[in-house]
Amino acid sequence: MPASPSSADQRALDGVRVLLVEDTDDTRELLAFALEHCAAVVTTAASATEALESFQRDRPQILVTDLAMPYHDGYWLLRQVRALAPGTAVPAVALTAFTERYSKDQVLAAGFDAFIPKPIDPTDLCRALRQVLSGPR
Repeated sequence: MPASPSSADQRALDGVRVLLVEDTDDTRELLAFALEHCAAVVTTAASATEALESFQRDRPQILVTDLAMPYHDGYWLLRQVRALAPGTAVPAVALTAFTERYSKDQVLAAGFDAFIPKPIDPTDLCRALRQVLSGPR
């Protein structure tokens, strides 16, 4: 069972606006809870299309998206987001349980800033987002 974020990590994403895209309800709720526990302000979407609408409306500070979704996948979403804001790229983190289909190198080459395989440890998720946000852009 994944550990909950430690007290040192509880404010790791203090006020950061996160757009979380995950088509599986339980996983979306668990990840949103973990991010909120790290003090992030989380907006969720159940599809890439819904996420694109939310992105245009809310302009999050970071995008966290599942890669394998019906209709439009995480790659499609990233291309749309990058087209909307080409000069001010919002950091993007890819999530997937299909590590045999999606490699880290492939995901990073497509323009994502980080790759996190599922199952996801909540502490690792918060730390990874903090690292992406504080890294060179």
